[in-house]
Amino acid sequence: MKKICLFLLGLFIFPVITIAQENIVEDDSLPFISTTGYFKTISAYDQDDNLVDTVTIEITKDQYDNEVTLPGEYGIMRGIGWSCTNGLFTCTYNTDYKSTTLSTNGRYINVKTTWKQIPKIKHLDTIGFVIASSDGPIAYNPSSFEVTQKYDGNTITYDENSGNRVRKGNGDGLVTNIVNTVSKSLEVELEVEIYNLPLSNTKINAAYEHAVTTTLTADQAKNFTYGDSTSDSGKTVLGGTFIYPNDVISKYDQTQGVQLIIDY
Repeated sequence: MKKICLFLLGLFIFPVITIAQENIVEDDSLPFISTTGYFKTISAYDQDDNLVDTVTIEITKDQYDNEVTLPGEYGIMRGIGWSCTNGLFTCTYNTDYKSTTLSTNGRYINVKTTWKQIPKIKHLDTIGFVIASSDGPIAYNPSSFEVTQKYDGNTITYDENSGNRVRKGNGDGLVTNIVNTVSKSLEVELEVEIYNLPLSNTKINAAYEHAVTTTLTADQAKNFTYGDSTSDSGKTVLGGTFIYPNDVISKYDQTQGVQLIIDY
């Protein structure tokens, strides 16, 4: 019997969203299993286009498909724009929708983020995953790493030699700029081959963190480790995947991550 537990990850609290059970024939090919999270980000910018604050909330697929405005969002907008409305100017609000899907078939791990709306800021986003726990050691195919950025019918590919690849321990990912000219469609996808991913008691987390300000530097963006928790009070876990210094996290939208727990 194969048990798949699907979770959504916050910064520190990881509530159970769905538990599904299904039978999979044990042969030479394991079907891909996946989970998808849908997210809406509201950011406030002042008259000089400086970031004031940002809030990301989890939404349902129906709310994502229909771009539903939730009643509580007006309170969120007033809250994050407080410093604007009490000053001599008002905030400009930017709303983004995106979804992130984590998939694996035991040999490949795939993370894909699809933007429903093109983000205002196109600067040093981070996509990646971490094998947070497993019953055995993990071995990578070092040459299998690939990230593609598909935009407006065009494709940019990053391979294992990319200078912005960040691979540490059981985590792998990429820091990448969004193409400035994108106007219609945007998707970022990461895939890595794993030689011996244990398929019992294995927990995989993945996330896509969007930079909401251009003040983030490349060194800051790549200065993280992988994990779903930290005992360092000077650091914070983003999306259950990336551990960043506290002075950097406000420069990201702090989107929740997605999680697969595999046990069969």
